[in-house]
Amino acid sequence: MSMLSILLGSISLLLILYSFLTAWRHPHLWKMAFRNIRLHKTTTFLTIIGSMVGTSLITSALLLQTSIVHSMDLFFEEQYGNIYSDIPSAGQPKLEHPYFVREDLPRLQADADSASGPAEFVPTVGFYGNLAKLNDSGKPLIIQPHVYIHAFDFKDAKQFDAKAVKSIPKSLDGDEIILSKRAAVHLEVKEGDEVQLVLPKQNPLTLTVKKVVAEQGLTGYRGEKRGTATALLSLNTARSLLGMKEGYTNVLSSSNLPFDGWKQSYVRNDVKYELDGILKFTPFFLIASLNAIIIGVALVLNIFKMIADERKQELGILRAVGMNRQDLARILRLEGMLYAIGSSLVGVAAGAGLAYAVFWRLADIFNLSSQYSTQVVVTYHFYIDAISLLAGLTIGILLICLCMEWVARRVAKVAIVELLNERDSEKQEAGQKRKQTGFRSLAALLTGLLFTALVTITPQYWFQKWLAQYQGITTFVNVGLGIAAIATSIAFAILCLPFIYLGIQKFFAFMPRMYGVLGVAFRYPELNKKRTGLLLFMFTMVLFLTGFSGIINATFGAVFGGWDGRTATGGYDLTARTNRVLSTAELEQMIYRSAYIDHNQIQSLATVVQLPFKDYNDRYVNGIDASFAQNNSLQLQKRDPAFSDDRAVWKEVARNPDVMVLGEEEVDGKRYQIGEFFPLQPGVEKKIIGISRHQKESYGFYNFSSIWIKQSEMKTLAGDSRQLESTLLIQVKNPKQLGQVAKSIEKAFTLQGIYPLQNPQQYFVANQSFSRTILSLLEGFSALATVVGIVGLMVVMFRAVRERRQQMGMMRAIGMGKGFIFWSILIEGAVIAITGILLGVGLGCFVGLLIINAVFSEGTPDTITVIFPYGKILMYFVGALLFTLICSSIPARQTFQLSPVEATRYVS
Repeated sequence: MSMLSILLGSISLLLILYSFLTAWRHPHLWKMAFRNIRLHKTTTFLTIIGSMVGTSLITSALLLQTSIVHSMDLFFEEQYGNIYSDIPSAGQPKLEHPYFVREDLPRLQADADSASGPAEFVPTVGFYGNLAKLNDSGKPLIIQPHVYIHAFDFKDAKQFDAKAVKSIPKSLDGDEIILSKRAAVHLEVKEGDEVQLVLPKQNPLTLTVKKVVAEQGLTGYRGEKRGTATALLSLNTARSLLGMKEGYTNVLSSSNLPFDGWKQSYVRNDVKYELDGILKFTPFFLIASLNAIIIGVALVLNIFKMIADERKQELGILRAVGMNRQDLARILRLEGMLYAIGSSLVGVAAGAGLAYAVFWRLADIFNLSSQYSTQVVVTYHFYIDAISLLAGLTIGILLICLCMEWVARRVAKVAIVELLNERDSEKQEAGQKRKQTGFRSLAALLTGLLFTALVTITPQYWFQKWLAQYQGITTFVNVGLGIAAIATSIAFAILCLPFIYLGIQKFFAFMPRMYGVLGVAFRYPELNKKRTGLLLFMFTMVLFLTGFSGIINATFGAVFGGWDGRTATGGYDLTARTNRVLSTAELEQMIYRSAYIDHNQIQSLATVVQLPFKDYNDRYVNGIDASFAQNNSLQLQKRDPAFSDDRAVWKEVARNPDVMVLGEEEVDGKRYQIGEFFPLQPGVEKKIIGISRHQKESYGFYNFSSIWIKQSEMKTLAGDSRQLESTLLIQVKNPKQLGQVAKSIEKAFTLQGIYPLQNPQQYFVANQSFSRTILSLLEGFSALATVVGIVGLMVVMFRAVRERRQQMGMMRAIGMGKGFIFWSILIEGAVIAITGILLGVGLGCFVGLLIINAVFSEGTPDTITVIFPYGKILMYFVGALLFTLICSSIPARQTFQLSPVEATRYVS
């Protein structure tokens, strides 16, 4: 990105320097170019505005993405530094002791060197606990829950990441603690104050804050479970709290590659993958910006072509009196550079302001979404970098200069006689029209058939289902089909415009005045096919993203809005996870002994003990008891015929250690059936009596599409109980009181070292707000592009009035009224706009339908219902049409000011 921006910036700088050199060497050409811009102030202003919007949108998209990426880079620098993977001692087959000891590190180093090359390691002792600031009576005043507390040797840490330990004291006493700045700010403590460390089933430990340090790598790392802050203890204190005599619980590594025989948690990549979900939305803005640039190119090409056509005779006279082709092209290039610099500078400034406004709205939503879904707290900062500004400025300058270069080269090649005889070329075009009718009809028929085939076959469910089997190319094929549909529809519309004009004119044959107005209105679009084609293309692209974002927003909004929190958790309202093994009875004691919780609000409780299954990071073995079997609402896709209903299957799994329920997905490439035996471990098999149905809402909670066995089997299956975790499930009686109940339960759980408490319904609301906001902003970008297109039409119509000044004067001289000419100009712009609006909205909805079907093609046709926003689309159509008529009427009203004498005198 930076190299490309610098390269393009260098090219733009060379173009600017070349323009200044041309102006210095040929001052008369500079004066002529500047005079032409100054004389047409209105159209110059509108041209700059129309040209700068594409630049502003691309600049805002680049700044938006840069700000997000920069904020994430700061986040990784603060919370991970040199840490890429975390190797826990629990469940390591190569360890001879329960924990890492010094003798294990050389073996780990050797395995790492052979697998990935040199890697740095630092052994640590880590765990989670609560920190509290006490009031004068010794009770907790402020609590910081789920703090990752770890300890390490200073020499090891310095060798691993010297930058991270610069601010850390070399030694700590047993009653001292180092706090990260985040923890200190939350607890409202400073160096020398006391805090209390609270661990489950242990007496609180009072510690003195020795130092408050900034988060940087080891001082900001929050562990595998992503704590809320970081604190450091001495090794002896940390080991004492965990009941260890020696050794380490974890080894942090600077490598993210696997080591043979070692279980690793790729903490940095896991967070990066989850945060990439936010970055996936930013291309939407880039696409909208590129669409605006395409619109701007069509507009600028049209305007510059009209400038050349308008001044055709003037340029011919200049050639006749001795100006050569090069000087003629230089005038147009200088004029283009003035437009380029002016519009690009204004566009970059507007883009920075727009990016700030968008980022100000998105930052909190990004933070909320990532916090709810991943427990990752990223502070997003708006960041303006020179590279993004340079890229936006460069793109704007290059595009306008290239457009003018194309026009300048074409004009310079035209012979002097042809420049002076402008009307002859129009007559020649009119004469060729009859000869091209047959070819045009055949081409229109072929493109129409191709377009019809594309729009009728590609959205079909069976086609998308067939395409889904080619997973690597599905998206590219759909994008290609969408582009093909856009190209064929625009070509078909351009080819059919003469027939459309003829049909409209004949429809009003019974109204002579209207028939005459239409004849005048349609004459110029047919004579200027390239100009008409560019205008039609521009309007199609203007409304394309509007239709696309409208159908995507309506459909996905309905999907997100329809998700039920209880579906995600099998019928429960709240869920939490802990690395302890808890039974339902222990959870009941925790709930009913708490002074914070209103016990009458609790409907049911259950715990599920979990163990990661083999090498699958997203699949678990779940141990269930009778309470879960009785109250869960999970549906089975299939069940053993011996059981009358799903409930009976779940009760049997909770009672019988020899049976199980399996998720419907494949395992090791095999899809199991009812009655088969499933291998959990070598020598451990259980009979499948049910296959659970996949619930799309459950993703990110506790993997319902996994493996379900009796809870008492889990300790035997795990071997090392430190590998086991527990998911706690709570169902409330009154869902309307969920928020209040959740706060009280969260407080009780926090005091027990269990954090965080998840509210699935709140999580869905946050994600729905995130998705809706992104799509709404995309619609806003599209609406802004619509304004660009309509203003562009107004610019073109202003130029058209100036270009046809003599013809209009002659029509007035032979008796045509002002209204006749006014309506011909208005109808000319309106017909082109309406055709483009209809095409754009239709194609946008078509491509949106392709995307929706592609996303949900793995399910059944009933997986999602496509919502077509008729009201919104109608509003866009009517609004765009009204705005078009208003903008077209402004240059059309200029015809009222035309005096036949002045207009016919203009040519002389």
